[in-house]
Amino acid sequence: MFSRFVSKHLVKHLKLHPGIKRCHEATKQNIDQSDQTLGNQIKNLIKSCQRENKDNLAAVLYEINDLRLEQRPMPEIGPKDVLLAVDCVGICRTDVEYWQKGRAGPYVVEEPMILGREASGIVVESGEQVQHLRKGDRVAVEPGESCRHCQLCRSGQYNLCPFIRFCATPPNDGLLTRYAKHPAHLCYKLPDHVTMEEGALLEPLAVGMASCRRAKVGLGSEVLILGCGPIGLTTLATATSIGASKVLIVDKKKDRLEIAKNFGADTLHLKDDCNPRDLAQSIHATMGCIPNKCFDCVGTVESLKLAIYATRPGGMCTLVGVPDGKIVLPLIDAMSREIDILGVVNYRNDYPIALAMAASFELSLPAIISHHFALEQISLAFETAKLQADGTLKNKLKSLTFVTLGGGCIFSALCVNQNNEKFYEEVLMPATRLLPPEFSHKVAVWACKNKLLGQSRADDGILKCNFFGLTLKNPIGIAAGFDKHAEAVEGLSQLGFGFIEIGSVTPESQPGQPKPRVFRLVGDEAIINRYGFNSEGHRVVYERLKAVRESGQFSGILGVNLGKNKDSTSAKEDYVKGVQIFGPIADYLVVNISSPNTPGLRDLQGKNDLQELLEAVIQTRNQLSVNNSVPILLKLAPDLTKQDIKDIVAVINKKSCKVDGLIISNTTVSRQGLKDSQLALENGGLSGAPLRSKSTRLVAQIYYQTGGKIPIIGVGGIATGEDAFEKLEAGASYLQLYTSFIYHGPPVVNKIKRELVDILNKKGYNSISQVVGCNYKKYLSE
Repeated sequence: MFSRFVSKHLVKHLKLHPGIKRCHEATKQNIDQSDQTLGNQIKNLIKSCQRENKDNLAAVLYEINDLRLEQRPMPEIGPKDVLLAVDCVGICRTDVEYWQKGRAGPYVVEEPMILGREASGIVVESGEQVQHLRKGDRVAVEPGESCRHCQLCRSGQYNLCPFIRFCATPPNDGLLTRYAKHPAHLCYKLPDHVTMEEGALLEPLAVGMASCRRAKVGLGSEVLILGCGPIGLTTLATATSIGASKVLIVDKKKDRLEIAKNFGADTLHLKDDCNPRDLAQSIHATMGCIPNKCFDCVGTVESLKLAIYATRPGGMCTLVGVPDGKIVLPLIDAMSREIDILGVVNYRNDYPIALAMAASFELSLPAIISHHFALEQISLAFETAKLQADGTLKNKLKSLTFVTLGGGCIFSALCVNQNNEKFYEEVLMPATRLLPPEFSHKVAVWACKNKLLGQSRADDGILKCNFFGLTLKNPIGIAAGFDKHAEAVEGLSQLGFGFIEIGSVTPESQPGQPKPRVFRLVGDEAIINRYGFNSEGHRVVYERLKAVRESGQFSGILGVNLGKNKDSTSAKEDYVKGVQIFGPIADYLVVNISSPNTPGLRDLQGKNDLQELLEAVIQTRNQLSVNNSVPILLKLAPDLTKQDIKDIVAVINKKSCKVDGLIISNTTVSRQGLKDSQLALENGGLSGAPLRSKSTRLVAQIYYQTGGKIPIIGVGGIATGEDAFEKLEAGASYLQLYTSFIYHGPPVVNKIKRELVDILNKKGYNSISQVVGCNYKKYLSE
């Protein structure tokens, strides 16, 4: 209601939910510097959410400068309400006024009151009459509830309702609390790409929109905005978006004006020692005209006078900032020039439009956020907000501080822990795609490492199969490339994979190719990578795997994918070293000579080079003092010619080169049929849906050429049970996922297994082995 007081501050808590766009650096720092601490915090949060008595911590103002954190009872909702896990709350200038003075304008705090009005949250419960929202929906909260019955409400002017109940306006509690109930019709569902911070910022944006609507800003308007706080910036953004031909925003603080430039506005720094009439002349000279629309978003005597002096005769002067107490204005000047003086008390029907603007990508709302705090840091948050409101915090360019209460974290933690497919598909995975691809990959590995992604259910017995003398609970593994450095073996094993393959690992550590080196082709559900065997080296990875084995926490099947160093003078020696160090602790080893990102590597698939390499590798395996029968698998590229295939089969059929299995296939260098033509120009290996048919065809060809005598792990484009069944039909005995895991998250593992079981049952199969190669001819020519 009094958002024009805003000198914005948003308090942001750690979360696993959209908001990721602006949590990038903070999350990165946490991952790099305090993995265990942060992991424990989130795990504790998950556990706390499962307790019967939920935490409902709230920031309660008792009296001036007496802001306390205390537990409040869980709200009970009515049939038309929703219960929200509050996620982000902005601290506006009104909140600071209540905290410092115990009042804002005519409103006086007489009883303890929860602060905070600019909020977003997640629906955790809805009343029986609520139809448009459901559990898990992310929403922006319009904070004012009118009576809907008075004359003003019935005439559509509900913003002027004398009975309006506005959050954090005495005596009504605000939203700086873990859980809050709110009328469902005042909660607006956020599109997937709109973050929770942006949802909370709809309140000041709606004020800016209401101001422009009240002043009838339109095409060709020449606009002056006094004050570069959040309301000034949202007024600026609105005026620009709806066609104002000229917009000038002025402020006495240079640092604030830097943000305005990002919104495409002209700016003018006002000097303290100039009188309003002289400043008006400077404004006219800078604009090259006299503005016909002027907005005072400050609310001081000086700014109000300047607004009147600077406005064109016959123009409109709109008062958005609320002054503190009585003021004297040059009304004779306004009257003599027929300037309309308007007031804006609140918005009406502006939230849906504000949401549409935020969703249109035309606004840079994140630019006005300056700080993020957890609810537990509420005192520091308000002190920071006070410094910015006073103008004594000189080194900050942004205008807003955000407090995050973790509603997204709480709800997300529960959904993540329960492997909720819909939540991953509609919320979490789209949110992770707001991060740079390689960083998103790192976050995923970190989450697996800290066992934050829940645990899979038991597998159907029909999926059990033999794996080189060992028993797999299911035939679906995680491919090499996800956990390159063996950081998350135990966590991955909990997600339902039948086996884990780490790597590729090179003898010596190496950084790989320069960044950026990973690219998402979302329309193709594909990834192009040119990592180039980035590896921490044999010794580091070996120590991790040794610790995993000794911990007794991992009882799964573990493979190690071996690579060569880029600058190695002997590829053969690199692979031999890999067998020597990892042979004793691995359940199988993979000779990876098919990555397209290491110069000359694929040349090792040639007949003579391959024979020499495999002879050395197998001889070394046979000479191991421990585990000298560890299976050796060869990973092939999908871009082989028919002659290449014949040559490879001829080599692996020789006794001295006989591998135990094949992995088909690695990434492809082909770009045929891609929708994203621009990213298709990037060098590197392509994985995902476009690889599906190509890899399945190669599985069938190799199965045919070897007479089905060499087990095959099929990889490439598996995202459904049907995809998995096709690979098995074509000749694969086992399967691996990579790109679908990146796009769909952990639930894709259970989804594929569930769908595969349904297919097996419908077709009358009793085991995986019955399917292997049963229809390979179908795929030979596809």
